Amino acid sequence: AAPAGATIAIEEGTYSGTVNLPKAVTLVGRCAEKVTLSGGGVAAPGLEVTKKIATKLRGLTVTDFEVGVSAGGGADVELAGLVVEGNRRIGIIGADAGTRVHAKDVLVRGTLPDGSGRFGHGVASGFDAEVTIEDSAITASSEIGAGAQRDGRITVRRTVVAGVVQRASNGAYGWG
Repeated sequence: AAPAGATIAIEEGTYSGTVNLPKAVTLVGRCAEKVTLSGGGVAAPGLEVTKKIATKLRGLTVTDFEVGVSAGGGADVELAGLVVEGNRRIGIIGADAGTRVHAKDVLVRGTLPDGSGRFGHGVASGFDAEVTIEDSAITASSEIGAGAQRDGRITVRRTVVAGVVQRASNGAYGWG
């Protein structure tokens, strides 16, 4: 196991299963086109940080999970050069007091509704978390492209939010 503070290089390939980061590490994929973390439809996050640690994630594609990237518990997470696509429910979320997510040069694409036909949010913040997304794109989400609830804060800078679709069952939402 890598010690806290380590940088872990991820070789080209497709990997399955959730990655839960219990230590402050940096994960660096060769590039998002060549390194994929695939959930195979599992009802879990792809990349999850639930402790008060600082971590960095770069150069990966995260696809086919219930949530692409989930940060909570006061975590400080930096995302760069990620593609978060085809996840159900939420692409990227920060939740819990003290949690901070900063995403730069990230593509969040095609976030789908969950099994109940709800959600499909591109980027979300809640419960006193702070999420910043800049120089990025959020496209083809269901219901909401980028949003905050329950005292969450979200800042969107130089980011395209496009193609958000309404809930199929009743036409609700469809907000950027």
